[in-house]
Amino acid sequence: MQNELNTKLAIEHAPVYTLSETLTLKNMTSLKKLASHLAVKGYSGMSKPELIKALMPALSDEQRMSDLLTLVDDAEWELLQKAASCPELEADESAPVPILLVGMGYLEAFSHNNKLIYVMPEEIRLTLNSLMQSGYGDEWMHITLLNKYALAATSLYGVIELDDFVDLFNSHNERKTDVDEVCSILMRFIASNAGYCFWDEYLVNDGFEENDFKDVKHLVNTAASKPRYLPDKEEFLRYADDSYFEFTSQMSALKEFILTKIYNVPADVDLMLEEIHRLCSAEAEMQPIMDVINRRGIRFDSTKQTNELSQLIVSVMNNTRLWLNNGHTPDELHEKLEKPKLKQLPVQPGQPYRSKKIGRNEPCPCGSGKKYKKCCGW
Repeated sequence: MQNELNTKLAIEHAPVYTLSETLTLKNMTSLKKLASHLAVKGYSGMSKPELIKALMPALSDEQRMSDLLTLVDDAEWELLQKAASCPELEADESAPVPILLVGMGYLEAFSHNNKLIYVMPEEIRLTLNSLMQSGYGDEWMHITLLNKYALAATSLYGVIELDDFVDLFNSHNERKTDVDEVCSILMRFIASNAGYCFWDEYLVNDGFEENDFKDVKHLVNTAASKPRYLPDKEEFLRYADDSYFEFTSQMSALKEFILTKIYNVPADVDLMLEEIHRLCSAEAEMQPIMDVINRRGIRFDSTKQTNELSQLIVSVMNNTRLWLNNGHTPDELHEKLEKPKLKQLPVQPGQPYRSKKIGRNEPCPCGSGKKYKKCCGW
């Protein structure tokens, strides 16, 4: 499958090394797509020679290149540096072609003699070298780091005030930022569907757009009285990957139970756990979570087994990071806020301690904020 995609993206030709040669090998559809991407005016009515003539200065423009390269990821940036250091770079044909770099026209892929070869046209190399000599490498790292922080913050918290975002970034990094720089830089990523956006004085997960940001204020007000979960830089940046979630000991116990007791299909169980985590993060009730398992046609041996599974799921719920808790888990908040306030009832000599019976509609004592009947009393 990957080889087929690479074949479609690569030019079947011996490598060429200048922009004029590379552009001449492209068809009109590819040239117009590139012209559109680079905002070349009047490209739709141009002939092929006219398009090539207009594209060459656009591709060699330093400011445009500096703006566009902020959108490439770490792997693409590393590949770009390698391609800039040699006339041609032989690639692994099974590896994906860097679609963004090829789409920008800063790297070309050639399929020749059963090899996949990357070439950075000479004019592009000169422009990139000029940028790097002016310190662009450090600037690129700063800009892309700000984007990663924005992705991580809106993944972990859902919403964060811009001043708090700046304080968080500055607490981890030697080079500091401010609100004006954050707004200016992150707007470039937002324009390319970054996964987050601005709303009022907040940076928010773009999922809030679905209901016109009506839930933002509720989340802000609910989380305002709770301390923010602040992991170290390494752990925090893991949340920049939208597929990442903390695989807790409780999740590990749930996985072990499912595999050994009810459903020994490891790949499918991993998918189930991802879905269970997503539902727990959304504070779903128990039934939708159980449905993740029921959909597989899994049957339980006994009521005891069902109850054991449900308790493991409750434990996962109570150790899942929630937006409403400013990134803390219910158990963490209970330890921080509720447990210190609890006073043990006096026990008369010779009498056993009797706990107060919890009503099903009362708040669950685990600290989740849910009713007892929808949490540990399920």
